[in-house]
Amino acid sequence: MILLKPYQSWILAFIFVFLPLKPEIFAGILIILGFTQIKKFKDWLIPPGLMLISIILVVSSQILSSNEFIEINPNINHDESKNNLIKWQDQFEWRGYEAKVKVGLPGAVRNGFVYLPRAQTQNNALYTAIIAPMTPLRLVSNDKPLTFSFYLKSTQERPTFWIGFWAKDGGAYPVQPQFIPVSPHTWRVVGTFAPSKPEYLERVSLENIKGKWAEIGLSAAQLWDGTDAITFSLNAPKPNQYISIIRWGLQGLMAVPLLIGSLFLLKHVRHEQILIALLVGVTLHTGIALYEFLNSASRDVRVVGLTDQPNFLGHLAVVSVAVLILLGGWVWGFTGLFLAGVITFLTGSRAALLGSVGLLIFWFTKIPTRYKLALIGATFVLGVLLFQPWQGGRLTDIGNLNYFTTQARLQTWEVARAAIPENPWFGIGLDNFRYLYLNHRPEGAVEAEITHAHNLFLQLLVGSGIVGLSGFLLLLGWIILRLIRWHQWQVIMVIFIIIIINLVDYTWFTAGIYSALWLAIAFGFQSHKILLPNKITI
Repeated sequence: MILLKPYQSWILAFIFVFLPLKPEIFAGILIILGFTQIKKFKDWLIPPGLMLISIILVVSSQILSSNEFIEINPNINHDESKNNLIKWQDQFEWRGYEAKVKVGLPGAVRNGFVYLPRAQTQNNALYTAIIAPMTPLRLVSNDKPLTFSFYLKSTQERPTFWIGFWAKDGGAYPVQPQFIPVSPHTWRVVGTFAPSKPEYLERVSLENIKGKWAEIGLSAAQLWDGTDAITFSLNAPKPNQYISIIRWGLQGLMAVPLLIGSLFLLKHVRHEQILIALLVGVTLHTGIALYEFLNSASRDVRVVGLTDQPNFLGHLAVVSVAVLILLGGWVWGFTGLFLAGVITFLTGSRAALLGSVGLLIFWFTKIPTRYKLALIGATFVLGVLLFQPWQGGRLTDIGNLNYFTTQARLQTWEVARAAIPENPWFGIGLDNFRYLYLNHRPEGAVEAEITHAHNLFLQLLVGSGIVGLSGFLLLLGWIILRLIRWHQWQVIMVIFIIIIINLVDYTWFTAGIYSALWLAIAFGFQSHKILLPNKITI
């Protein structure tokens, strides 16, 4: 066996700083290490037949999935157009505002139309509908006009209104539109904006909507350069099925180098070095999050740190500390638990809070009996701090079904549940939930756009059907049963914490969670004397 020099061991240990800090780098290094060592294994850690069946089931579900769920109104000819300045998903961003009535939420989507309800139906009640802001701002002038168009549907009389083109300085330019009949109770509305002086267009709205109507349907908003009529389109993109097939096939295959790379590091780096590196990473990210929080104008801000989203940061902290407890026990876990609590509070992530409950249970199982009573008090104080009415009530209202983010989750799950019977075996495609939600957004939706089902198993079922979910459960079930047989209860606890988080969110396949998962599994395998060959190359 080639013994590593101290500085070489520390270089390898430094890799673990990236798990809680920049997990994409950590996962990339693990994969590279795994590929360099894969030929040195005489036996597969996971039966190749099992892995192959699991991947085939998931990939075949993506090949056979149905992406014909984007509903087009049959009464309207939606031809392809490449000139629309409004993104497809933004075409569903209509919001209605009515005088003296609490509205403004996204409208329900039916057959490609966003329906905005109205409480007051008398003719003189003012109503405004606003579509998504223009990003980036568009320069418009008399010689560079813009034309705005959309489809309008009303089951009662046709409403009257003017189109408001809002400039960057806040002023609105009123334009009287044309109403072109398309079918009974359906019109194409067109208006051209050509200001006398150059203006930056910020948004478009329908102002002073009058008439006797209970709801109006708005569809296929389009903004284009010039005044000439062009082919009108819903412009719904067709998801690239081949990219999805390749992506999810690689996602399954990458489990092998992640596992082998993790085993390599666990064997050739002392656990104390790994723990120091992990704690440094969590501490640095906590400091970055605190700096972001203290320099924010609002105390209700949800920090993101070096991630793209507050929930990602919260989940990453909880799972990183779970690995810290797994490798280092309760003493190292005490500091990690405190840091995870700070990040959970700063991010306001309720999934991270639920994961922290599992983390706390895991930590208590590692504490010697003589210390438990004293540490229960410290943990209680931390819990009281977490449940203070900060972060807009996000953490304190975790059990409140009427809280707006809870309502958003329930609405999302209902959209997913309703889609499952339509494509039960192969789903709609794992990357297509965004389009499903946009086309089936419920009445009074809290969120205008949602990209996933906020539940791992529901996401897999709606995206890959029974076939794809079976492939996922086949591999996960085999690993858990093997760990149970080997009495690796600590590793099972880490997997359980990741599952808890993914019951109300969907971050299982993100770099930080996925690599930490295979690192924990590698620890369980290593503990059962499944090791790399003695001969290694540095």
